[in-house]
Parts: sequence; C-alpha cells; structure tokens
Amino acid sequence: MKILLVAATSYELTGILDYLDKKARKVSFFEYELNSNHIFPMVLGVGSFMTGYGMAKSPTKGMDMAIQIGIGGSFDKSLELGTVVEVSTDQFADIGVSEADGRFTSAFDLGLIDANTFPFSNEIVTANNKNLSVSAPKVHGITVNRVTGTEDEIVQIRQKYPNAVCESMEGAAFLYACRMLDLPGTQLRSISNYIEPRNRDNWKVELALERVSGYVIEILER
Repeated sequence: MKILLVAATSYELTGILDYLDKKARKVSFFEYELNSNHIFPMVLGVGSFMTGYGMAKSPTKGMDMAIQIGIGGSFDKSLELGTVVEVSTDQFADIGVSEADGRFTSAFDLGLIDANTFPFSNEIVTANNKNLSVSAPKVHGITVNRVTGTEDEIVQIRQKYPNAVCESMEGAAFLYACRMLDLPGTQLRSISNYIEPRNRDNWKVELALERVSGYVIEILER
C-alpha cells in the first residue's frame, strides 16, 4: 500500500522517521519501503492554511491512504493523557465573526458556507477511511487557528460544539483536502493535554508523541 504520512511539524514525525531510517529501505528522499508498504512522509506546516496547501502540493495521485499524525488537546478528561484516538469527524470551529455581545457566529451560521455541500454534512467533515483498519477510539474533533486557553473560551466552545472531544489546528483541513482529492485518509492523534486555562506544565507532549508514533509504526509494519 502507498501511504502518504503527514504532520504539521518535523518534530511530530521524528520518532517514525528514526524507526524508518533503521528498519525500512530508503527508496528516495521522500519514500521508504517497509514490508509491502511504501511510505511517503511529508511535513505540511502548522495551521489549516499550510495543511490545505501542503495537501494540494503533496504527491497524492496513486496513493492508497493518507495518515495525519499529531497531538491534540482533549475536552474529555476521562481520556488519559497519551491516549491515541482516531479523529474520524472534524469541523472548523473559528471561521466566522465575533458579535458585539461576545457570541461567536460561524461562517456556516451566516450562510457564507453551505453546511451540507460536499464534503460537509451539518458542518462536519467525515473521514473516508476505507483502506485501513484502526482500533483506536473514534472521536469528534474541532479545528481552530488559535488554541483554546481561557475559561471563557472553553465555555463558549463547549456550548457551540458540545460533541467535540479533540482540538487541533490542522485536522479538519486535512480531512477536507482528503475528501476533495478523493483520497482515503485518517487522522490519528494522541492526547497531549486537557483543554483548560493554558498551563504547559500539565502537558505530556513527549508521552503523546511516543504513543502515537508507536501506534502508527504498528500500522506501517502490517
């Protein structure tokens, strides 16, 4: 299987690249062969705009699968830090306007984007993961340009998107690009922190990266 493996930063791919350098055959600068899989790692950049552009410029033609690897924050504190999840549905959560009373009105609410025009269904983009079996818990995500970090923001987000479990800066853009490019794709993230008033001392980034890297390596070894 030909797998496009993408991340926002090289830091998030380090563990997997170290493994591939040791265990896989390097076909070219951007291609590794491991068992029957050909893996194409790409760093797309941080945020939705870099992710969208990066996916458009990536070698998606002929790929059987795209996997986005990363970390994310969780609104659900029953998920232990380091838990790997499949963000199978995602939505853009901060495209819109701030009203005079502080409320957020999305571009969908304003009618600027049709909430049910492909690939959206009620504002949500759903992963097309037909080529890969994933056992990680499936969760709903939201994608933002500014990570939520104050109590007021958390309350507002929870009221607007009560089903959201995972927050990232790239997920919905990745799934949107995959659907528009007709490329099967899945978003795998490990929970690095809880969504709470910002406190980096409580984050477990190294643990999260170790867990999600190990999970994806198991997939690549199949």
